Amino acid sequence: MKHWLLLFNICALAAAQEPTKLGQHTIGETIQQWASVTHALEELGPACKGKTKDKAKCTYLTEISNGTAARTFYLDVDRSYVFDFLNGKLAIVTIKPNTLAVDPKDRVLDFEDEVDLLTESYGKPAETTLIDKYNAYGVKWKRRICVWTLPDGTQITATEDPELNGEDKLLSIVFTAKDAMVRRNPYK
Repeated sequence: MKHWLLLFNICALAAAQEPTKLGQHTIGETIQQWASVTHALEELGPACKGKTKDKAKCTYLTEISNGTAARTFYLDVDRSYVFDFLNGKLAIVTIKPNTLAVDPKDRVLDFEDEVDLLTESYGKPAETTLIDKYNAYGVKWKRRICVWTLPDGTQITATEDPELNGEDKLLSIVFTAKDAMVRRNPYK
């Protein structure tokens, strides 16, 4: 009896896990929920009507509106965001420095600063790995990868720029929902 009670409590706890939040977004939210937070669909009317009709933008926004878009983008001053949807739900968010920023200082994000912000929000990383890198001249250097595994199964990976001059520069931060980590056989 004790085992069943323990199993019931574990299952109840697992079911009560809060989904991972990323700013105003939640891993697992629908594309329509994403659009309501970002106000992406406010441009749907102007893009699809009148003399200034933009067919590509209209198609893209229509896909967001009806929940069939697989990927959306957002540029901030110093970050670019790519939101990937799997079966209509937010599954992967990739954050990189905005290489299109007007100010060159905004084109680079400090790896340590980003890891500190992630640690403040999600706790210490579950693991930090040092990767050896080499070039053709035999120069060797190390780069860091920090990984967080959250209670809902979401994994966050922060990767330092692997280039020789990339020390302390962020390459990317990737939030991956548990469902998106399941390896699918592409041959079935």
